[in-house]
Amino acid sequence: RSKADSSMRVASRLRPRSGAAWQRRLASSSNVEHCWDLLRTADYESYLVLRLAPSSLQPALAAIRAFNVETAVIKDAISGNSDMGRIRIQFWRELIRDVFAGTASPKDPVGAALAATLPQHPLSEEHFMRLLDARDQDLDAREQPESLKGLESYADQTQASLLYLYMEMLRLDDAERIKTQRLCQNFGRAIGITLSLRALPHLVPRKMTSIPFDVAVKHGLYSKTLMDGPKNEKEAEALAGATYDVARLAHGYLDEGIELVKELGISSRVQRTLFLSVLGTKQYLETLEKNGFDAYEPDVFEPRSVSFVLSLWRASLFGPF
Repeated sequence: RSKADSSMRVASRLRPRSGAAWQRRLASSSNVEHCWDLLRTADYESYLVLRLAPSSLQPALAAIRAFNVETAVIKDAISGNSDMGRIRIQFWRELIRDVFAGTASPKDPVGAALAATLPQHPLSEEHFMRLLDARDQDLDAREQPESLKGLESYADQTQASLLYLYMEMLRLDDAERIKTQRLCQNFGRAIGITLSLRALPHLVPRKMTSIPFDVAVKHGLYSKTLMDGPKNEKEAEALAGATYDVARLAHGYLDEGIELVKELGISSRVQRTLFLSVLGTKQYLETLEKNGFDAYEPDVFEPRSVSFVLSLWRASLFGPF
């Protein structure tokens, strides 16, 4: 090949791009960056985890996780107006349907990122809809969940659905896909139930709690204690007992998932993807136990990000279990 040919190739790479295809790529990149920015500010733990995923999967993962954030904050934004919340959820339902039908052209940056990235991966529409159904039902929830079983179901519909989508992106064969379904369910429930505990201190200013009603009754906890936080040693002990019951359920699913990984011979790439997603849950539950199940202890609800980053780095390099 001549020097002239080489010069022409270099020049073509340096020449300003134009045309509709290039504009679409720029727009898609901008929308995905919006998703990353949203995760960086609203879900930093997931931001760190997803940045360790294969680069080819990162745009779609960021879009999916940003979708989760957008739908999770709907209830907080509507100030009790469930009708307004349902309008927003319906917007996402229609957008997801259009994405899977190949007819979506949304202006919302997260929606646009989903429309641009999801068609590249073999994903199931039903997992998005399960998550939206759970968000819809939660709009009518009052100050606290009614039961521990209901809390578990909500975790299953939301966090497990996200893990199912993660696994679909790995393009597993049928045998491994079947193996990972139980893992996604166990880890998803562990993550979701633990998230309810992590939210406890942040719900106090809004006079809400994530301790289920049936668990509160079992430990003799009054609404005032749950909404305002414990004011004396007796209340603190009762709240720690209730927190322990919720944490025990989450830890049970976490341990069962880890045992399943060992029993089923799951491949290292599946282990790595699932474990990195559940690592924050594992670390939180361990810290909570060390602090006597006091969810209001600063070391518990204000975790050291450096410690998590180091744990994440070790798990990504040396394996999860």
